[in-house]
Amino acid sequence: MQAMAVPQDSTLVVAIDIGTTYSGYAFSFGHQYKSKPLNITSHSWPDGPSYKTPTCVLLTSEKKFHSFGREAENKYISLAENEEHEDWYFVTRFKMLLMEKEELDEQTLVEDMDKKPISALLVFTEAIKYLKNHLLNDLKKRNLDVPDNQIKWVLTVPAIWSDPAKQFMRTAAERADIPHSSLTLAYEPEAAALYCRLLPIDTMKVAGGTNYLSCFEPGKKIIIVDLGGGTADISINEVTKEHNLKTIDRASGGDWGGTNIDKKYLKFLEEVLGNNIMEEIRRDYRSDLLEIQQDFEEQKRKVTPDRDHDVVIRMPGGVMEIIRNKKQKLADIVESSQHSGTVSVKENQRDRLHIKARIFISFFKETTQHIISHLQQVLDSRHLGHIPPAMVMVGGFSESVIVTDAIRNHESFQNIKVIIPTEARLAVLKGAVLFGHNPTVVISRMAKYSYGIRSYRTFKKGDPESKRLKEEGKEWCRDYFKKLFTINQEVTVGERSVVTIKDSYKDKNRQAKRTMNHTLDLYFTTEKDPNFIDEKGCMKLGQVQIPPPDGKEWPMEWTGDFELEIGGTEIIGRFKDRNSGKTVIASFNAFGVPFHYNTPKAM
Repeated sequence: MQAMAVPQDSTLVVAIDIGTTYSGYAFSFGHQYKSKPLNITSHSWPDGPSYKTPTCVLLTSEKKFHSFGREAENKYISLAENEEHEDWYFVTRFKMLLMEKEELDEQTLVEDMDKKPISALLVFTEAIKYLKNHLLNDLKKRNLDVPDNQIKWVLTVPAIWSDPAKQFMRTAAERADIPHSSLTLAYEPEAAALYCRLLPIDTMKVAGGTNYLSCFEPGKKIIIVDLGGGTADISINEVTKEHNLKTIDRASGGDWGGTNIDKKYLKFLEEVLGNNIMEEIRRDYRSDLLEIQQDFEEQKRKVTPDRDHDVVIRMPGGVMEIIRNKKQKLADIVESSQHSGTVSVKENQRDRLHIKARIFISFFKETTQHIISHLQQVLDSRHLGHIPPAMVMVGGFSESVIVTDAIRNHESFQNIKVIIPTEARLAVLKGAVLFGHNPTVVISRMAKYSYGIRSYRTFKKGDPESKRLKEEGKEWCRDYFKKLFTINQEVTVGERSVVTIKDSYKDKNRQAKRTMNHTLDLYFTTEKDPNFIDEKGCMKLGQVQIPPPDGKEWPMEWTGDFELEIGGTEIIGRFKDRNSGKTVIASFNAFGVPFHYNTPKAM
């Protein structure tokens, strides 16, 4: 059958969401977006939550890609059962590495399930490549012929991520053969806002029966709470009179995602079964450990805060085999544990743990308290004014009734409209498709920090002597923080801050550098008016590389204007040579620069 051609003016936007726990993709064509924006297609994966598959990559002993998602899990289980898994690399829940690691570069490593190190960039690249190729194959099955130059790719990232983390994702995507010019990064909470504002009312759960449309009227402010597997990502948006969005406060959040609940449960299980049994499960019964995690994931979504009967979790066959080999019984082990009063084993269900509901719910307590405490700080933000905002909760972890009820019922949020889409886990993915069709819908963002470049100025009275530099008969002050943007400044998308830079190669010792890129060191700080780049709290963000305007060499003397954009989802630098009038795009490199997630001070 001949493939059906797509209209030339109809761009295909594809969004890829690599989540901590689950991943997926969605897409729509330009003509669909214009006629019915929410006509977005998501692939339905078998054996798991609809439209998402587990985030895990399996590579062979030669570090060659084998499989992704549920297929990777099943293959690894088969290998483990046959004791053939030791040379393979099974990597799961690797997204959090990009937030936990202070320094990222192309040599950054991630550990697989056996604690074997492997290239993190390879793992991310293969994950993105798999989803990209799966989409292309899906189009073929649908008999759609879409030229590569008609596909626009969108990759979702947490708004709280560092620039090195965003650069890491872009590098992985480009190594997965996604063209640089065809790729856009979308902030996850912003994407969710774009999706939720278009939803018909019957797909929204609104506390108090409030009509959701009123929450997205011009002038209204909305807190977007994206609760995923790894992080809580929070932003505050305001609807403009043109129905666009402004991000009116710095994105914030932390590592308060659903996987924290998993860790609490595994710690609890270790206290019930004992260290020796859990260590044996981790070492020799990998398939059973995956089964334990999968079963808990199911229960995590089902249990409600008002549950008054036990949560029953079956222990896999391998666990029971370990216990039999030790000539013990599960009931006796439970009885002798510190949790004997809250966990039991029934006579007719000897392989099942009956856990008191209040104990199961307690696994959520610490993480939920972190989220609530941070949301209380967000409410105190000077950007919200006196009008109670609406709060939209999205992400897979927002589908936990334990979490959402704790927030709904907290006294701090009684006057706030709390809205949860029915398919909360898909809000970011589908919203990213909408963002790809119209990235200018978010018209401005707040500067997270004060940004500037390392520069020189005339030495002044009172400047530190250590900064004095004598050159060509003049006295200069070095390490000066030349500020380009100020913390809490509203920055429109496309807005540029310009600084004049100049250089000379008349000195014979410098002439060899005429063919090299001119470099600028970019710095950031939480201070409003920094003086020097080595002040407390000031950190290097990365290095800007400016190529010669003619692509060959710099003039003996030159003057130009460096323009910096931070209003989008990525930093963009341009250099315009005053002599030739030529403009070149500067590359920004944040790899190899330590980054600490220090929280900006309230202003």
